[in-house]
Amino acid sequence: MVRISTIVFVFFCISLPGKSQSFEVFASLHELNGPGFEAFAKLLINYENGECSIIEDFGDQQEKMISGIGFCSTGELYTLGMWNSPSAGILYIFDPDTGEFEYVTDAVFLHYQNGYPRLHPIACLNNTLYSKNFQSFWKFDMDSEEFTFLGHSTLIGTHSSDIGVLYQEVMFSPSNTPGTTQGIYQLDTVNPNNSTRIFPYPIPEWPEYWTHSLTGSPVCNSVFVTRQHPLFGDNKGAFYNVDNHSYSLICDMPPYLYSRKTSMAEHLPKEECEAIID
Repeated sequence: MVRISTIVFVFFCISLPGKSQSFEVFASLHELNGPGFEAFAKLLINYENGECSIIEDFGDQQEKMISGIGFCSTGELYTLGMWNSPSAGILYIFDPDTGEFEYVTDAVFLHYQNGYPRLHPIACLNNTLYSKNFQSFWKFDMDSEEFTFLGHSTLIGTHSSDIGVLYQEVMFSPSNTPGTTQGIYQLDTVNPNNSTRIFPYPIPEWPEYWTHSLTGSPVCNSVFVTRQHPLFGDNKGAFYNVDNHSYSLICDMPPYLYSRKTSMAEHLPKEECEAIID
């Protein structure tokens, strides 16, 4: 399992030749102060200029993607259909160029029909989808269409908002209630209860760190999140550094609630990340 070094950095970025210092994120958008779904959208995160904006709105695609979205390293953007809809548990590939969804399999729905729990967030690593339901973690081999139960984790309460990838490791975010185990975790795929907390949320400053969703980023050792909490009344894009446990607010996000995020930056090799210097 990957372990991150403990060198301490002052958190700011430098311009590197050939690097654009921006990346694209796909996310589900919801009403900021309400439960309503708004759109499935592509955002440009420009961390050099401090601007985060929606560059393409694919409209109301809730039925086909609300349960999960995740890029594979080969470039396919997988989405999981909404439960209690005609697309319940159906896996799709979304084509951003056409805005079309291609049916892949209903294996997730059949898994549920056989008495197993509904699965929600998804992340893709090496042609395997990782997902969870409350405290149980699963993986799905997309070649064989077989599910494997990985185990339970009692570290994070009963909920987890999102799953992502960083340096060939699966990570997941915490539930939305404070506690001494709050933070971002690296999933132990052999025993989820041994998962490593790579970014702790300090108590009592927990509300300052809370986020609904996460994805890997081009910045070294850093996860991109949206910090959203009613005590702060703001909506900031941020990098959380899993190495030195610092964070940096990047931009004001468009005024939505973000429950799912994914980016091809999740699969960027560590040796190609943007450097951060002392």
